Amino acid sequence: MDATRLAEHGNFVSSSAGRPLGVSGYGNGVDNRLPSCRMMPSVLVLIAIRVQAVERSFGDGLVYTFAEDGTLLATASQRVIVRLEGLKPSR
Repeated sequence: MDATRLAEHGNFVSSSAGRPLGVSGYGNGVDNRLPSCRMMPSVLVLIAIRVQAVERSFGDGLVYTFAEDGTLLATASQRVIVRLEGLKPSR
């Protein structure tokens, strides 16, 4: 696990952008930030995504990446342009 790989996890916000609206929305990333990062070996990671807001075609979200032992490896944030046209309801 390196900083580049941890930063890539921030891109998962774009695929989760429609969930607060009950659809399988998607988005295009506008910007990413990786403000906190800790390097340590970990075979598996847990990625927790929190979409904070979706309003007027923009969404903001946070991503937390944890190591196997529960250590916080990184936090990331992303702003996305949300695309909702023609999407099906999420299950």
